[in-house]
Amino acid sequence: MRALGARPQPAPCLRPCLAATAAGLISPGAPSHDAVMEYLLPTAVPLLLLGADLHRVVRTTGDLLKAFLIGSGVNLSHTVAVAGGLARNNTSLIC
Repeated sequence: MRALGARPQPAPCLRPCLAATAAGLISPGAPSHDAVMEYLLPTAVPLLLLGADLHRVVRTTGDLLKAFLIGSGVNLSHTVAVAGGLARNNTSLIC
């Protein structure tokens, strides 16, 4: 952990609220839980990514990243193909 000039880490700020929810101290419908899940958690993810060494992440997850990108591309191409087939037949997925 960096000492001086360190960026604030969002994960330690979220842990107490999520732990309290898991322990039943805060109900999932409580305003504090809603605030954390609606505002703090979406903000924490980009902050964590900004602090990550992306070159190291790509290097260490090379094969997994390639498999993910291939699977994503195949999924996207099949989705486009199905949507094109439905458009040609004037059909819809909505019942």
